[in-house]
Amino acid sequence: MSVYIKEEPSLDIDLPLVSIPMPEPDDVGNFAPHPEPVPFCALCIREWPQSSEFFEFNCDNSADFRDMLRDIVEIEFREQSFNVCRACWKIVKMIGDFRKCCLKAQRWMERTDEAGLAAEDDWISEEMVQTIDYLQTLIVDQMQRIEETEPAENELVTVMSVDHIKVQPYEAEESEPKEQLLAEDFDCREEMCKQVAQADDLLVEKPSKDWRSKKCEEKKFFCELCDIGFARM
Repeated sequence: MSVYIKEEPSLDIDLPLVSIPMPEPDDVGNFAPHPEPVPFCALCIREWPQSSEFFEFNCDNSADFRDMLRDIVEIEFREQSFNVCRACWKIVKMIGDFRKCCLKAQRWMERTDEAGLAAEDDWISEEMVQTIDYLQTLIVDQMQRIEETEPAENELVTVMSVDHIKVQPYEAEESEPKEQLLAEDFDCREEMCKQVAQADDLLVEKPSKDWRSKKCEEKKFFCELCDIGFARM
């Protein structure tokens, strides 16, 4: 059975380590706080203490590392500049080396039917298993810390800058008195009723003699506003 082997990512990335300078004490012996924000690792979000070392990435030197993260752990880094601690750097390289080892083992199994290689190291020892368990526990615990402190989606929506928003007080437009508006509305509706009544008279032929008769009155209905009668069709 053939196994598809993806092109192995390059892990030979040589970057200088950057250290956080220790603050110098004043004349009294007190240490002033660091003026800049404390750097933190972009992979584990851990802040670093003073005098710790880390890798500093930017747009110019991060292309190879971005490709390595995408090929090994399928992570797309969108930040233009970021930092990575030495521990996470070692973990990423270890995962890459482990992947390469597994790929070579697959090739070896395809080309030979011989038995496996003898264990000449402590890889299968109980101490090694406990060490790996300890590393996994640290990773899982940090993942839970990130989940607990991660802002909710509704909180992310509310975090926005409102400096550019100009708030102006509402100024109500000067309007006519309510009584005048009601009177004008009543006059308008009365005029409409008169026009409808005139059109109704043209459409319905009026009897010459019994227009005011009871029978004719029963066939009419009147507007509630102006008492103008309308003939029923």
